[in-house]
Amino acid sequence: MRIYTQPDIENVVRISSEHVDKWEDSSWPALRAELIAVLKENGYRIRNGTGDERIKLIGSDGVQNHVKRSAAYVFFGIPTIGELLKVTSLFVGLQTLDPDLHYFEDEVKYRKPVIIYGNKVGYSHLIKALNRLHKEGTIGQEVEKLIHFAETPAQLMEKLNLKVKAQDSIHGHGKKLDDEDGQVLDIGTHKAGKYPELPDFRVCGYTSASRVQDEKSITEAYKLGKYIGDNKFALVSGLGYIGLMNELHKGAVENGGCSIGSNCPHILSQEKLPPGWEEAYIVPDIYSRMDVMFMPSDFIVIAAGGRGGGGTMQEYLAALLLMSLGKLAMQVRDKKFREFSPYKPIVIDNRKGIWDDLIALSESHGFYENQHFKVVSGTDEVIQAIEDYRAGKLGLCPDEENCGF
Repeated sequence: MRIYTQPDIENVVRISSEHVDKWEDSSWPALRAELIAVLKENGYRIRNGTGDERIKLIGSDGVQNHVKRSAAYVFFGIPTIGELLKVTSLFVGLQTLDPDLHYFEDEVKYRKPVIIYGNKVGYSHLIKALNRLHKEGTIGQEVEKLIHFAETPAQLMEKLNLKVKAQDSIHGHGKKLDDEDGQVLDIGTHKAGKYPELPDFRVCGYTSASRVQDEKSITEAYKLGKYIGDNKFALVSGLGYIGLMNELHKGAVENGGCSIGSNCPHILSQEKLPPGWEEAYIVPDIYSRMDVMFMPSDFIVIAAGGRGGGGTMQEYLAALLLMSLGKLAMQVRDKKFREFSPYKPIVIDNRKGIWDDLIALSESHGFYENQHFKVVSGTDEVIQAIEDYRAGKLGLCPDEENCGF
């Protein structure tokens, strides 16, 4: 018997695709009907069979609740930016041992199957970007180790019936729980109380928490944190205790800056929070973590220090999704976040061309360089972009009217 975190989901398959207008004159509707027929013939129960189910980042219709309520996930059709976010999120969740993406059978932990069916080409930029990060060493696994691909009904059934054991620990992540200078906190908002008021300007740094880093990247991450500290800004991050995430945090707090951020229990079961934080938001899942990081920030840096991991990609895609939703994205949030705009300047540090495929993916989905994001190379250019933004010279879309959504 399989034991899941949510009862009564045995053989429940979620077809993760949206019915979009550009499907109308294609073969996709017929292929969807074939997919549903095959699943039903093999005894599977189906969620989102019509493609009308819309998922939000957080809330009762948030991604994590849909993750809990399914035993397997099949991505099908022409991917939207939301679908690409979900694939990346499931990849990261399998990497970081999210309990809702695993099940037990005979006391052995297995991964829930995640399958891209019939359209590997549509996900090619995403796959290339993730595999580039694997080659760089900031992702421990190749995409194909965690995400399966099927082109025929027979291959789909084979992948759905695979039983793949989960790894024992997060690859390349975090300091172990016996480290003395970190903390593990319960869900909730925690304040150190060093600052009566948080700084007005907040820079969010998305970057890698992998142990595998080069000295240049470590120096660059610390340098950006130091700039944030020297200027008495607030750093917003995922409060990771290793890799560039920790270097960024250290650079800020060791130079008079304020560090705030968010983490969640299944990651804190593998690592602790770094010392020196001012506010720590411990939230139930990774999607709430991304929301808490994005909403109160004034400026977003992708790959602070020049390198990122799967979580960095996930956070970037979430930022694009929230910007495209605009005011709609604010309706499901806490009242304390409604004062913040969903439109943020985003700067991508593309040193060594590590994000070429991510940039190509963005532009193929209607997000354009120098309109929705700026591409730079190295921390000096990131700092210059922040200075330009504060001087009103950066030129990225400041609001819904000028973003082209």
